[in-house]
Amino acid sequence: MKGFIEVTEKREHVKMLFPVSRISCVFESDDGGAFIETGVDKRGESTGVYVEEAFYTVAQKVAAASGGHCIPIRPNQEFKQKISNEV
Repeated sequence: MKGFIEVTEKREHVKMLFPVSRISCVFESDDGGAFIETGVDKRGESTGVYVEEAFYTVAQKVAAASGGHCIPIRPNQEFKQKISNEV
């Protein structure tokens, strides 16, 4: 379905279709999962959902669902590993 990605909410393990138009940013969490940010609340805190899928997987899904308007970048862990291998 164009314009949506299927992800699994981390806490409840519930699959959901998430509209790409609501995504403001995707962050990689410490455990390799992803946080999909949908905005910022009145206190200046990020709002969104933690998902079980890996950051890069979410980034690829967003790119595909947005018709290629979003280009996934290298995940933090792979980038850190690449940098440490180059040093």
